[in-house]
Amino acid sequence: TFVLIFVITRSTSTESSETDIDLDNCSALRLSTYLGYFGALKTGRMLKTTFPRALDLCSFQLEPEEVDALVKKYESTKDKNCVEYLKFSDDVEAVFTTKGLEKEPTLPVHPFVPPQEVDQNTLTPQEKTTLDLAVHRLAERVRVRSIQLTPLFDDYDRVHIGSVSRSQFRRVLSELELGSLVSEDEFRVLFSRFDVRVGGKDDVDYIAFCDLVSEYAQKAWREKLY
Repeated sequence: TFVLIFVITRSTSTESSETDIDLDNCSALRLSTYLGYFGALKTGRMLKTTFPRALDLCSFQLEPEEVDALVKKYESTKDKNCVEYLKFSDDVEAVFTTKGLEKEPTLPVHPFVPPQEVDQNTLTPQEKTTLDLAVHRLAERVRVRSIQLTPLFDDYDRVHIGSVSRSQFRRVLSELELGSLVSEDEFRVLFSRFDVRVGGKDDVDYIAFCDLVSEYAQKAWREKLY
């Protein structure tokens, strides 16, 4: 979790043109203001070579590969030697506040909802087609037989984390007489789409899976109805 209030003091040295930050003497600054000491406020950019040092002084305790990922993510399209630090700070501060709220206090404020791990999984166009066909097939059986998916998954999810092992996932579908509707290639795509890492192994997010099947089933029910 990022901590966005920093205790810093800006002191000016006659022997150096660089701003010195004293973390022991405090004055609170927003992340965007703090990073502004290292970048150009008018452009919202700072040099890639400066960005890691600025992050380090923020006490984020990032690993080198994490810093590299941020540099790549926020690389400026206008200057390849820079990162868009204002865009970065806006994204971080969006967790806690709505930008521009101090100027327009009547702006609607929406709570931050972190992206689910399963939503970060990507499929190829062909895999998306395979997924769509498999889920449609499962949803139709669920709709026709009024099958409740979640309760049986819950029985296997004894620690209530919303996921089961891949073998348990297969077992549940078999017990619900749905396993025969899914080919091995379709199981592979399902595992890729609903994959979550738990305890160093790949599990299946059955809640996201059940939600998608339910969504397809409800859509099919409405189409049959009208």
